[in-house]
Amino acid sequence: MKKKLFSIVIFLSFQISAQENQSQKTLIYFDKGSYKLTAQGTQHLDALILSITDPSEELRIIGHTDSDSDVKYNEKLSFNRTQSVKNYLISHNINNRLHIDWKGELKPINSNTNESEKTLNRRVEIIRNYKENVSSTDRFKKEIQTFLINPNRDTVITGNEGTQIFIRAGSFNLKNNSAPVEIKLAEFYKKSDLILNNLSTSTIENEALISAGTIEIEAFSEDQKIDLKEEASIQVLFTNKKADDGMEAYYAREGQTVTKWTTEPKDRTLEPEPVIISKSFKIRNLDTMEIKTEMLLGVNGLNYKVLKTEYRGHPSKPFSEKTEMDLLDSRQLASSIFFSPERALTVRTFGRINCDKNFDPQSVKTLEIIADSDVLPTMVLSLDSITTVIPFTRREQNKFIFENVPANTSFDIIAFYINDGEILFGQAENVILKREDINDVTEIPLQLKSMSEKDFRLAVQNVNDTRNY
Repeated sequence: MKKKLFSIVIFLSFQISAQENQSQKTLIYFDKGSYKLTAQGTQHLDALILSITDPSEELRIIGHTDSDSDVKYNEKLSFNRTQSVKNYLISHNINNRLHIDWKGELKPINSNTNESEKTLNRRVEIIRNYKENVSSTDRFKKEIQTFLINPNRDTVITGNEGTQIFIRAGSFNLKNNSAPVEIKLAEFYKKSDLILNNLSTSTIENEALISAGTIEIEAFSEDQKIDLKEEASIQVLFTNKKADDGMEAYYAREGQTVTKWTTEPKDRTLEPEPVIISKSFKIRNLDTMEIKTEMLLGVNGLNYKVLKTEYRGHPSKPFSEKTEMDLLDSRQLASSIFFSPERALTVRTFGRINCDKNFDPQSVKTLEIIADSDVLPTMVLSLDSITTVIPFTRREQNKFIFENVPANTSFDIIAFYINDGEILFGQAENVILKREDINDVTEIPLQLKSMSEKDFRLAVQNVNDTRNY
């Protein structure tokens, strides 16, 4: 009977409530005194791996033991069990952010009075969709700008920090085409803005990016969120983007505690259409109408200002047409509203959009930061000479592990925790991991101290200063 019950328990997987959200918990069981995965345990993990399709999903791994042996031995055993699970997931290309804890014998699910009960405590729990109790940074959120537009007209929106967005008439998926559309926009150009809004410049594969700016854009009609039509697109001109700089659009993958990025599939990109500046109608005589359309057009990498003139004697059939094209130089182009493919990004959806290119350092290393704190802070690396903010790859209790850290590149370590008016802050400035260092892993302790809000703001804004070493 016990044997049958044990086989049922091994395959147990159920739903629990975690931090007010339904999270799926998977249980992996181990033999007595062992941290080697069993055949049943690997089957369980294989099923879990197949079910993880969102690389932004975060997982928590917690190791446990029964009450045999002493506390110190069981703490080490529970740690080793978490490492067995972690290593198996990573070896099967799971790049999701991991939060790893081990409790030893301190969190049993029963009284450990007999072998059947002890069997249930020799376990590792894997919690899906895990959200850490991270800092509340609502008071530091970027300003939301609001624009009211006519969806039936071509519109250019300009944000407070210089972002320009061109929206063509008829782009929205609307129930009521006559209702105005409300556009909400937030702009993030400084590294401090990224840090305080849980944004990163890291891909879902944990590769670093160099950013020319991030925006968050949403559209509403009659108090309902709306999106673009399937065939529609908008064009976004980021303030810091230069012509032919290799930047492209990245789209947000919202993790439980950090935003990472992925590119849009290339087969969904569209060539931008001409931007119409003005259109005028004039009655020349009783039977002739003159229609002038002024537009800007990109052809084979060159940019033209176009004036098209039609003379119509009948509303639907022009009988005369003239087109004049003037080539624009870079100075004229910069002062125009034309969003050429070299300068602007064609975007197919609303939400968080990042203008980035890959940062490909010659050498990378692993950094482990030990947080001297009773709380779990937000922890990032901010590179000095470029707009790059790198989040940690995984956390093992109070150790924050950053992989793929560029060598020979100066950066700051930023850590903070905010709760009920209390601000704890830690920083290590001008850190450089030497490429020639024989150690692949560098470990740095970091102490968090209480700080006023004013000093905290100044400290985070300090990372915006460009420092080359």
